[in-house]
Amino acid sequence: MRFCPHCGHAFAVEAARFCPSCGAALADSTPPAEPDFDATVYEAPVETIEPIPLDELPRYGFPRAVWLSWRELMTAPVQFFDRAGTRENFLPMLGFAMIVMLITSVVTTLEQLAIGPWTDQLMTKLLPGMEADPADPVAQFLSSPLGSVVMLLAQTVLVPLGLVIVAAINHVCLLLLGARGDFDRTFRGVCLSTAPQVLMIVPCLGLLVALVWGFVLNVIAQARLHGIDYWRATVALLLPMVVCLVGCCGLGGFASLLGIFAGAGGSN
Repeated sequence: MRFCPHCGHAFAVEAARFCPSCGAALADSTPPAEPDFDATVYEAPVETIEPIPLDELPRYGFPRAVWLSWRELMTAPVQFFDRAGTRENFLPMLGFAMIVMLITSVVTTLEQLAIGPWTDQLMTKLLPGMEADPADPVAQFLSSPLGSVVMLLAQTVLVPLGLVIVAAINHVCLLLLGARGDFDRTFRGVCLSTAPQVLMIVPCLGLLVALVWGFVLNVIAQARLHGIDYWRATVALLLPMVVCLVGCCGLGGFASLLGIFAGAGGSN
């Protein structure tokens, strides 16, 4: 079917050169085919989230995954924890925490053996009366090379147990503050927030910086993994510390009162 571009008359003679109705010369008057919009299906690009290296052990290998994860945790923790909730395997995270703690313990032990006597003398001058009793057998054993090795071996049991206990306490407090994630996410966050513990190898200020930075990392981890506000995660992680502080103050005050009443009774 063709159409006259002048009068719009339709006719079936495909080879006609003039319109049979108005007589005008014809060119190619076949109307262009309209695009079939229904046949085109728009597919939105699928955004893929790259897992963290610890969730891709076959790809990176455990040593390289630990290094890459530690580096990103120390430089871009928010982006890291946004990707850390894509898998539910916590064993690589536990291995990460064990490696961090082991490296820290080995280095600090070597430092103690190398500069321990000098630091002890410095602390004695700064805090007179606070020095350890040289006759104490426990202190002598712990300061010896054998005691250091025993402490390192004990950490293979104490570190996982401590992480589980801390994660359990944190998880209960997070649930009270509105978190809806499972325990696995809390445990992953606790294990990964041990990354700054390596800074404890720096004398003097290393311990303080590691504790503060580790707490901040744990707040970021729980907020991103559980999808809650930062203030909720902060309150949840501070709550056990506040309870312990109030409990210790209460016990101390109660013991003082008992001492006062006991002294008053004895004087009578």
